[in-house]
Amino acid sequence: MADKTFNSGVTIAKAIAIILMVLGHSGCPDAVNHFLGLMRMPLFFLMSGYCFKAKYLTDGGKYLRRRVTGVYVPCVKWGLIFLLLHNAFCYVGLYNAEYGANPDTASPYSLGVTAHSCATMLLTLVPNEELIGGYWFLHDLFFGSLIFYFMLRLLRKTYVTIPLLLVLTMLMSYRGIELYYFIYPRTVFASFFITVGYAYKEARLHLEQTWGYILSSILVIAIVSTQWHSNFLEFGCTDVIPFAIFAVMGSLMIFGVGERMSEMRESRLKSFFMYVGGKTFNVLTWHMLSFKLVSLAIILIYSLPWNQIAGFPVIAEYASRGWFPVYFVIGVIVPIAWSYWYDKVKNKVNSE
Repeated sequence: MADKTFNSGVTIAKAIAIILMVLGHSGCPDAVNHFLGLMRMPLFFLMSGYCFKAKYLTDGGKYLRRRVTGVYVPCVKWGLIFLLLHNAFCYVGLYNAEYGANPDTASPYSLGVTAHSCATMLLTLVPNEELIGGYWFLHDLFFGSLIFYFMLRLLRKTYVTIPLLLVLTMLMSYRGIELYYFIYPRTVFASFFITVGYAYKEARLHLEQTWGYILSSILVIAIVSTQWHSNFLEFGCTDVIPFAIFAVMGSLMIFGVGERMSEMRESRLKSFFMYVGGKTFNVLTWHMLSFKLVSLAIILIYSLPWNQIAGFPVIAEYASRGWFPVYFVIGVIVPIAWSYWYDKVKNKVNSE
């Protein structure tokens, strides 16, 4: 497989993953969310391991620097920006106790609370702001990557590391163990998926490239999700093994779709997915705020009280009545359009 094809396939798979994440937040039907929940977030962790370079095993400092600059710094930067805007969001009604997700964070912060939230974010990488609620993923990606690296350096063999991380996830989930707000059961589970992604690449397997695998995986996961469902934020001890199986199956399926699309001739559709795949962080950061544009339209059309603008992440009643596709499209298009415009202006300035 040529490097260009490899890079294109991974980039397109990232685009599909972030688009599915927005769909899951858009208020789509439960059946869709149950299907997506079995693979949506694990795919990002698996891709992180798939993109891990073996040379980092002898240069831990470089790997740590890449994790800090690629995950920690962006999370803290935007977390601080949204934290500083918290009171402004409260004053205009985007946060309120009646319709918001968390009544404890729906009122303006005092200087002391702001300082405490800032310190918590710097230490634990958990911005407690509704409008960047998807940032929980960055905590698990960062600390899960460190667990993955430490375990791989210590044990050397992925076939030892993978089952050990799976057992640790089950034990921590069963006992409800959390380590100082840094390591949760899902953080160890994230390191499991990262290790699986790395092991899969190292084994040079290509099962996910076949249409037979792609279509059969979609069918199996669709059937399973009607009878049993779980997701990365809500799983128990007994869910760990089946969730791991179906999450890996679904993740490799999306990898396969990315590979198939990368082999397509150049088109606007392919270019769009390639661009989105390079802007996943932007979509993660701005999609929930973009949803507010749709909520505003719903409020104006149906003469709803203004405080419903705080519906998180969408106005659920109207999303279920057919507005979720609009939330979905706006949640993807607005961040991408903004990114495209910004890049265009930036390139023009740099060229002058």
